[in-house]
Amino acid sequence: MSRTTGTAGNGEAMRQGLSLTATAALVVVLGWAAIGCGGAVAVDDDADGGGDVADVEDEGGDGEEACACVTDEDCDDGLFCNGLETCDGCACTAGTPPECDDGIACTADACVESMASCSSTPDHGLCGDFELCDADRGCVAAPECDGDEDCDDGLWCDGTETCDTVEARCVPGTAPDCADVWSCTADDCNEDEDRCAPTPVDATCEDGDPCTPNACDPAAEEADERGCVTIPSGCDDGNPCTDDFCDAERGCFHSFNTASCEDGDQCTVGDVCAAGACTAGGPRDCDDANACTDDACNAATGCNYAYNTASCDDGSACTITDVCDGAGECVGSGGPDCDDGNPCTDDSCDAAGGCTHANNTAACDDGDLCTESDVCGGGTCGGSAITCSDANLCTDDSCNPASGCVFANNTTACDDGNACTTGDVCGGGSCVPGAGLPIWYRDADTDTYGDAAVTVCAASAPSGYVADGSDCCDSVANAHPGQTAWFGTSYSCGAGATYDYDCSDAAERRWTATGGGCSTSGGSCTPTLAWQGSSAPACGANGTWVTGCSSLLCGTNTETRRQECH
Repeated sequence: MSRTTGTAGNGEAMRQGLSLTATAALVVVLGWAAIGCGGAVAVDDDADGGGDVADVEDEGGDGEEACACVTDEDCDDGLFCNGLETCDGCACTAGTPPECDDGIACTADACVESMASCSSTPDHGLCGDFELCDADRGCVAAPECDGDEDCDDGLWCDGTETCDTVEARCVPGTAPDCADVWSCTADDCNEDEDRCAPTPVDATCEDGDPCTPNACDPAAEEADERGCVTIPSGCDDGNPCTDDFCDAERGCFHSFNTASCEDGDQCTVGDVCAAGACTAGGPRDCDDANACTDDACNAATGCNYAYNTASCDDGSACTITDVCDGAGECVGSGGPDCDDGNPCTDDSCDAAGGCTHANNTAACDDGDLCTESDVCGGGTCGGSAITCSDANLCTDDSCNPASGCVFANNTTACDDGNACTTGDVCGGGSCVPGAGLPIWYRDADTDTYGDAAVTVCAASAPSGYVADGSDCCDSVANAHPGQTAWFGTSYSCGAGATYDYDCSDAAERRWTATGGGCSTSGGSCTPTLAWQGSSAPACGANGTWVTGCSSLLCGTNTETRRQECH
């Protein structure tokens, strides 16, 4: 016998074997009302747009009312405790509940639907003092004990056993009160989990209407005071291509419709019902407009897009080799040569339009040697015309774009600047003296260089005149071209004091070295003979000149020196 236990109270329903689940209730309604004898199907005989109870006919088409069953399986409600239902003459007959009496007077016998078996639970209260109920032998003497631990039978649902130390006998425990407030539950005790476990008994909620199946669900918000709820009719045949309805006397019926449906093939769209079945619509468009995927369709999974490495177009005019990267993206590489060879445009590439050439104002070279300061403008290089003038009367000045300025010799009349000649004419690019006497220049300071401003014309040099008129000061003998001597004082001639003794239009200093001093390196003292400091004195000015080094501590020897020039 099973040792599964239960309690009294609502357990009466349990002992009657009426634990009917919501699912089983639906089976009963559907099995007896519509499933038997081929199953009732509603057809639209009256052309009112849908099947109804008035349109029901049997599958054979003979107009007779449909049978409730054909085989015993059609009648089975899926419950154990109410016996096995059978089909008898087109009608279901209720089964005989199992016999759960174990013949032991002190056990509570019941049928447990959840286990599909009978259970006999010992009830120690039915035995005498210091007796226990044994599931196999009935009331027996309680075992002897020294302490509570000797009496523990390891079960939770029969309470905690204790030891009566006076009588040295075990005393049965008191079973937990598992009664709840819901009349539709069997107040069971779960020995495996050591807790009360109320079991819903759907059969206690049935109202006899097959179109309103009932169930025991105390946790539902809509449950009544018994814990019962009314659930949908259960006529849903799971077929989207039938409209399901229920008749209180005959049960469920299903009429064909033309609703949208899903045929299970992911490669079709627009599926629609016809004659109770879902028929395929048109093919699914799997084109993702991506050249980098190979588009296909799988009936089970639908559209799929496999990456490829095909040629493609990335939409950019600035790439020339576009290839799919194997990850669904079109990748471009290599760009067009946008160089137009014009320095007056900034060359670039625009993804939408391709190469662009914007005018700039950069410096450039127009290739014309007759222009200068060339600059870009309007996409063209241009410059200002150069002036080709050599200030020579004896050349004709012009410009050749390829070679630049051209100075062509001419034979124009000219003036050689010599008052002693006449009829001067250009030749070979210079003024050729005409006929006349030689010119002589006065040399007042007898340095062999004359004054260009004082001349005479004579066949030979008069006294005090020379042929060279390049003297810069004819009153100072030391001032003349080619002077190499140095002087510490200036001379005056015409415009003012100057040190330009060699007539070079500049005064050159004699001593220019700077940074003079002494330094030690490797145990030796090395002098730098130069002006101390970073600059040399002006012409005629004094400064400190390093003349050498002393041996003692490498001291610096200096002198005061005047700067000389010529």
